Amino acid sequence: MAVPAVPKSRFVAADFWAAVNPEHLVYFCLNVGDGDAQVLILPAVPTGQVDPAGDPVQRRPVVVVDAGSPTKVRRFLDVLPAASGGRVPPIDVIDVVVATHPHGDHIAGLPDLLEDFGELVAEFWDPGYFHPTGTYFRIMELLARQTGVVYVQPTSGMRRFIGNTEVTVLTPSVALRNRYDTYGVDINNASISLRLATP
Repeated sequence: MAVPAVPKSRFVAADFWAAVNPEHLVYFCLNVGDGDAQVLILPAVPTGQVDPAGDPVQRRPVVVVDAGSPTKVRRFLDVLPAASGGRVPPIDVIDVVVATHPHGDHIAGLPDLLEDFGELVAEFWDPGYFHPTGTYFRIMELLARQTGVVYVQPTSGMRRFIGNTEVTVLTPSVALRNRYDTYGVDINNASISLRLATP
C-alpha cells in the first residue's frame, strides 16, 4: 500500500535556527539504524557569570539519549555550534547521558562518545540491567575512569530539574528493577523512558 506524499504546499522554506530562541527546547532524533539516538538542547540557563559587556552569560544544557552509532552523535555534537550559527555555544558540559537499555543498537556508540566527551559528562544514567557484552563492560570501564561523572540508576518517579526543565523517569519501575537478577525480565522492558516538561 502506497503512503500518500505530503503535498509540497505544506512545506515552507525557512531558517530553522533563526526560529530557535533561548527558551526553546530543541529535540533531534538521529537515525542510526535499528535503534536511535536523541540529542536535546534544553532552554538556556544562567551561569552566574557576565560577559565583558556586563551581560549575563547563559548556556544551553545538553542531554544525550543513546548512541547506537560510534560516530553519529559525536559528529553531531562537534558540528552543532557552527551549524546553529552560534545559537548553541560550544559544548562544555553534557549534563546527562542516558543509556536506555544495554542493547547494541542503543549503546554501541557510547564508548566512543565517552572517550571523546567523557570529561564533559556530568551524569550518566542507565537502568542497572547487567548485560555481559564487551560494549557494556567498556562503558562501565570508561565511567570508572571518569571520577567526576555522577552514575545514576533511576527508577520511575525520580524527578530532576536541569535549569527550568523537569525530567521525570517513567520506567523502569522499582519492582521491575528489583527483579533484574532473576529470570524473566526482558532487557527491552528494563528501558529507561523519560518525560521532559519545560515552561
